[in-house]
Amino acid sequence: MFASRKLVEKALGEVKKKFVGVVSAKLPADGMEYDLVQYRCRNLFDNTVIGGKYSRASLCVDTIRALQPHLRDETQELQAVCEAAATLEIIQSFYLIADDIMDNSETRRGKQCWFRREGVGMSAINDAFIMDSFVEDILRLALPGHVNLDRLCEAYRKSKQKTLIGQFLDTSSVNQISSFTWDRYELMVENKTSHYTVFHPLQMALIISDVLAYHGAVKKAAYQIGFLFQSQDDFLDVYGDPTITGKIGTDIQDGKCTWLAVRALQKMHSTPQKSAHLITDFKQSFGSSDPEKIEKIKKIYNELQLREEFRRTNIEMPTSLQHSKPRVSYYYDGDFGNFYYGQGHPMKPHRVRMTHSLIVNYGLYRALNVMRPARASFYEMTRYHSDDYINFLRQVKSDNISTLTDQMTRFSVGEDCPVFDGMYEFCQLSCGGSLAAAAQLNRKESDIAINWMGGLHHAKKSEASGFCYSNDIVLAILELLKVHKRVLYIDIDVHHGDGVEEAFYTTDRVMTVSFHKHGEYFPGTGDLKDVGAGHGKYYALNVPLRDGVDDFTYERIFQTVMGEVMARFQPEAVVLQCGADSLAGDRLGVFNLTTYGHGKCVEYMKSFNVPLLLVGGGGYTIRNVSRCWVYETSIALNLDVADDLPVNDYFEYFIPDYKLHIKPLTTLINFNTPEFIDQTIVSLLENLKQLPHVPSVQMHPTSISSDAVVKTFDQSLRRDHQNDDIRESRFDEDVRVENSSEFYDAREPTSRNTQSNKRQRNMNTAEVEGFKKTRIGEEDDV
Repeated sequence: MFASRKLVEKALGEVKKKFVGVVSAKLPADGMEYDLVQYRCRNLFDNTVIGGKYSRASLCVDTIRALQPHLRDETQELQAVCEAAATLEIIQSFYLIADDIMDNSETRRGKQCWFRREGVGMSAINDAFIMDSFVEDILRLALPGHVNLDRLCEAYRKSKQKTLIGQFLDTSSVNQISSFTWDRYELMVENKTSHYTVFHPLQMALIISDVLAYHGAVKKAAYQIGFLFQSQDDFLDVYGDPTITGKIGTDIQDGKCTWLAVRALQKMHSTPQKSAHLITDFKQSFGSSDPEKIEKIKKIYNELQLREEFRRTNIEMPTSLQHSKPRVSYYYDGDFGNFYYGQGHPMKPHRVRMTHSLIVNYGLYRALNVMRPARASFYEMTRYHSDDYINFLRQVKSDNISTLTDQMTRFSVGEDCPVFDGMYEFCQLSCGGSLAAAAQLNRKESDIAINWMGGLHHAKKSEASGFCYSNDIVLAILELLKVHKRVLYIDIDVHHGDGVEEAFYTTDRVMTVSFHKHGEYFPGTGDLKDVGAGHGKYYALNVPLRDGVDDFTYERIFQTVMGEVMARFQPEAVVLQCGADSLAGDRLGVFNLTTYGHGKCVEYMKSFNVPLLLVGGGGYTIRNVSRCWVYETSIALNLDVADDLPVNDYFEYFIPDYKLHIKPLTTLINFNTPEFIDQTIVSLLENLKQLPHVPSVQMHPTSISSDAVVKTFDQSLRRDHQNDDIRESRFDEDVRVENSSEFYDAREPTSRNTQSNKRQRNMNTAEVEGFKKTRIGEEDDV
């Protein structure tokens, strides 16, 4: 910070010249007024900008240098960004001049306030406006032609709006003791202090460095730091030494809503009988300039031990910031996109590779724990599926279909679930990702785990169905049940999650909730009356919807139902199947959701702070699938992503607008009338009322072994898979965490087996018509 301060001090000399120049340039250079304005601007700059701590500008410069380590001292490029950062000190002076006038302050930075200087007075208001008005001009002079210059100026304008709103909340709270609540205080601090003191300098650094993917997470942490900063300022106003702080405290006599005042009232009101006399004294004395009453307020603070409490908070809060960012694991194998169901088939595993490319090029991978999962073993897959079924999947190949016709009929393989090269390996990867993700949650090493390769919810115990051969979701839930008493499964695919519901139809430890199109539509199950059986009665919840459901309707029914489910079932872990065929314009779907509406479901379930596993699912307009899943990855990370898609390996797929978010179809009618939705909600809530209780399960400790944790990345598991005859085992290769350099902005490394999964046969028209869903386009869609 010291080195950056020196750079800011040097930059301020140039910024001063620019400030004086752009203001005086509005007047004729040969006039007396020109010299007068130049003199006033220099004096204003020297007495209000120069001499501060420069903490905001230094924070910005430090962040830029961290993001752009190639910048070297004494270079023109570094000088330019330092000048841009130094404008933060002009902005700071603009606010301080106005703040001092409103507070009627005496000193600032150990000197007489600007408005109290001889010959200044209330004209200081105009001086403040001048400083504000020319900030953008200086930014444009400092960074001419910068790619994000307009974004930088817009960030300043938004920061100013928030700060002025915060100032309004601050001044309107004066002596309004009844409004001194934590909600008011936190809102005031967020707008008045956190945004412009912490977030805006960091935001400027991100924009100048052209790093646009982290704003959401940075904002969250910045607001917490800003709260700490403001609370310290409130504390020092009462207990600080003016010779050190450079400011005489006036918050008590000004009747300000501060950390000390809000906490004092909270503590007094928590014991009203015991603190009645303190409450009376506080109301009579707070906001008075009488020295005796000021001292009485300080005695109340001391009696309530606020000084000691604040010091404890000051130590504990920075520690809590370390956990403000969700821990998110992401499972991906580069080979997954090679698998190919066959010509004309709507299921395209390539969509997962497209999603991964967007994750890389948005820079989201930097905030993820990127893992390459081990392939699920035969034993792991037969925890749910029958041995003979998995044996069949392992044995069947394109060239031996004719010898296995009876088994193909028995296991429903051949029509919408065709045999293709690498089919068994495809199942291994899908299941391996979900099993590893569940194990990661079990070990509490992540808050959220993501496997976009999974979500194949139609597969049955001994039967393929609806493009799904193995049910990775069921396997993941069984893994979660080893540690968690109750697991909630939610399905937002346009098709009913029949395979998962069937697997847990008779248990009360797993609740399944499916939002889907019902009627003459695959798979034909998922009626409102299907509620489970035996111990699992009322633990299966089905939400049948009609064509054309939009964001507003979906959000209303989803949040109403899931809020009640979370309250009644109280799950310890949640699995959310994010099938993207519920999006508008899907080749096989009939819903009209945008990526925003779909993502709202992820955002809502994430808000419960329960371990969350996100898996993929359906989705057959693959450009929209990748849009949806990268957006939901950003939601999991609390990161904002730009609507303009970054250049990526599949950029041409996103013509014509190259945008992240999709729009609803104006031609699709929403047949889900308010009356239908109301009636459905009533029926669903009635079903939920039938839940007898939250199931209480006797849990037994589970040993951490390959049997219990499913090929995760524990070193101790290697002995179960090690082949001592080779230098590096297949298990080592499968579970290796990809080096971060594999995910940089260059093109994806060439896959190891790019041709191994090509189709061996063409599908005729009759086969295409036999697919599980009824609307297949004539050509492959992207």
